[in-house]
Amino acid sequence: MRGTCYGGLMHSHFDQISSTLLPTLRRTLARMYSWQRVRNTVIACLCVSTLMLEGWEASWQILFGRWFFIGFAVLTTFGVLERVPKRLPFGIARWVWQIVGIVLMVPIATTVIYTLTTWNLSPPWWRDSDRLIGWFTFSILGSFVAQWMTLVALLGQIRGEAERQALGFALERSQLEHQASEARLQLLQRQIEPHFLFNTLASIRELIAAGEPAALQLLDELNAYLRGSMPKLDQHLASLSDEIKLCAAYLAIMKMRMPDRLRVEFAVPAQLGNASCPPLALLTLVENAIKHGIDPSEHGGVIRIDALAVAGQLRISVHNDASNSAPLPQEVFAIGTGLNNLRERTRLLFGANGSLVLRKVDHCTIAELSWPLTFLPEPLPSQKQLGS
Repeated sequence: MRGTCYGGLMHSHFDQISSTLLPTLRRTLARMYSWQRVRNTVIACLCVSTLMLEGWEASWQILFGRWFFIGFAVLTTFGVLERVPKRLPFGIARWVWQIVGIVLMVPIATTVIYTLTTWNLSPPWWRDSDRLIGWFTFSILGSFVAQWMTLVALLGQIRGEAERQALGFALERSQLEHQASEARLQLLQRQIEPHFLFNTLASIRELIAAGEPAALQLLDELNAYLRGSMPKLDQHLASLSDEIKLCAAYLAIMKMRMPDRLRVEFAVPAQLGNASCPPLALLTLVENAIKHGIDPSEHGGVIRIDALAVAGQLRISVHNDASNSAPLPQEVFAIGTGLNNLRERTRLLFGANGSLVLRKVDHCTIAELSWPLTFLPEPLPSQKQLGS
C-alpha cells in the first residue's frame, strides 16, 4: 500500500516536471534550429564545399558531409551558449562568450569528423601529412566562416531586438495615447455649460411665486431634458433621433421663457433617425445659437435644425436666423469653450473625417457638423420593451 502511494506520488511528480520541461525544451530547440538559422548554415556549408571541390581528391560526399557536420556543430554551440550559463562571470558579454565557444568548437568538431571518416584507414589522419593539412584547412577556414556568420547572426539579433523593443514602445505609446484620448473625451463630454439650467430654475421660481400654471409644464420640460441628457455623458455615440428629442426638450424650455421671440423648425429625414451622433453635440450648437443669436435679439428669431446625408457623410446644420437689423456679434464666430470642446470631441472621435464649420449669411449664422454616416445597431425586442 505504501509502495503504491509512493509510486503514485513519483508518477505525479514526474508528470509535473514533464509538463513544465517539455514545452520549454521544445521552445528552446525551435529557437536553436529555427528555419532561418538552418537555412543560413546549409547555404554556408554548400558554398565552402563548392569552393574546395575543385582541388578535392576524395569523394565529394565526404567533403560535404564534413562541412555539414562542422556547420551544425557550430549551430548547436551557438544556440546552447545563448542560454548557458544564465549569468556569465566577471561581466563577460554574451556575444564574446559565443564567439570564443565557436572558435573552440570548430577544431573539436573537425577532429571528431576526421576521426569518424578515416577510422578504417592507416596510418591515422594525424600521422598522414596530407590529411593533417586538410584538418588545418578545415579548422582555420571553418573558424573564419563561423566567426563571420556568428557576427552576422548577432547583429541580426541586436537589430531584431531593437525592432521588437521599438514596436513594444510604439504599442505602449499608442495604448497610452488611446487612454489619454478616452480620458480627454470623457472630460470634454462633461464640460457642458450649465447656464441655461440656472436660468430655467430661476424662471420656474418666478412662475411659482406668481402662481402661474405654466410653472408645472416648465418643470416637466426640464425633467424631460435632464432625463435625456444626464445618461448620455458616459456614452460615445447616440442616435440622431435621441439628440433631436433632447434638443426639442431644451428648445421647449427656452420657448416657454421667451414665447414671443423664439420659433423652432426641424428638417430631419426619418431614415436618419438611427444615425450615430456624438452625445450632446447638437445641443451644444443649439445652446450657442440661443445664447448668441436669440437672447441678444430684441425680436428673437428662428432656430432651424437640418440633417442631410451627402457622399457618405452626415451633415447636421443649426440655422440661427435672428430677426434684428444689427449684425450678429463677432464672438459668435470665435471659438469659445463650448465650440472648442465640441470641435476637439469631433476630432478625437472621427479624426480628419469630422468637422465643425461656422458661416454667416446676412443675419443668419449657420453651424454645420459633419462626420462619416454610420448607423447604430437596432435594439433587441427585449431591450425595446424594457426601454418602454
